[in-house]
Amino acid sequence: MLLAYFQLAISMAFVGINISIGKEIVSHIPVFLFSELRFLIALLILLPLLSMRGEWKSSWSKEEGVVLFWQSFFGVFLFSICMLYGVKWTTATSAGIITSTVPACIALLSFWILKEKLLRNSLWAIVLSVCGIGLITFSGESQALSRISMLGNLLVFLAVISEALFTIFAKRLSGKITPFQMTAAINGISFVLFLPFAIAEGMSFSWGSVMRSRVYLHRHEYER
Repeated sequence: MLLAYFQLAISMAFVGINISIGKEIVSHIPVFLFSELRFLIALLILLPLLSMRGEWKSSWSKEEGVVLFWQSFFGVFLFSICMLYGVKWTTATSAGIITSTVPACIALLSFWILKEKLLRNSLWAIVLSVCGIGLITFSGESQALSRISMLGNLLVFLAVISEALFTIFAKRLSGKITPFQMTAAINGISFVLFLPFAIAEGMSFSWGSVMRSRVYLHRHEYER
């Protein structure tokens, strides 16, 4: 049990790192294009690993396919869109605090969808999460900035719900497929979901702007 808690804590730490890095990258690369590149890199790593581990799976049951699709749609497609657009309009700190409510959302959705028992500690976590989000959203900022931040915070919270749904769907396949198989399948489906939008953005994106940004950053660091 302690190992499971540790693994969950590490995964949430990676989510936090992803938010900080994603906020910086989407200021230079469009959201859909950036997401597509992520999945391409992930697949180039995961597919050989699957083969090396002897976990290659060529056929999937209907239930597995349906659950994996909704996992990808909510937990990756919607999550990435809401999170990456959200962090453009709010601070990484606010986004990180809001995403820390994922466990509370999972507990609530597990109670609602999976009919799991909702413990008193979980109820307190949900209440505190709501209070924390409210405090962040309605903090004293200028009206124009506050509206933008509220939109960003709302998108990040929608990403949290999507992430919670991802976990709920993952429980449905627990023990039926391996984590590597699930990860590879989700990245493959997400790659397809993002592909048409990424192509549209890629056709109008100036790759030279990325190089110019890198040159500016290096020059700025050198001057400092």
